[in-house]
Amino acid sequence: MHVRIPPSAGEVETLFAGWRSGLPGQQGSKFLTGARDYVAASLWRRASLRINETVRLQVGDWYPQVGSSGVLHVRCGSRDRSRESS
Repeated sequence: MHVRIPPSAGEVETLFAGWRSGLPGQQGSKFLTGARDYVAASLWRRASLRINETVRLQVGDWYPQVGSSGVLHVRCGSRDRSRESS
C-alpha cells in the first residue's frame, strides 16, 4: 500500500467527513471522546495549532462574535497570538 505524505486535501476532507458523520451515532463517553478528538484535530488542521497549544486552550479563548469566523486566542504558545479560524 502506498501512503502519500502529506495526504491530499481531498483525502483529508474525506477523513473529516467520515469522522463527522460517525459522531451522531455514538453514545455517552464515546461521543464526548470522539467530539473532543475531532475538535482538536480540526484546530490542528485549520488553525495550525500545536498539540501543546491545543491542550491548554480554555472555552473563554474562543471569541465567535469577532470577524467572519471568530477568533481563537492562543495564550500558551511559543509566543502570544490570536488566530482566525474558519
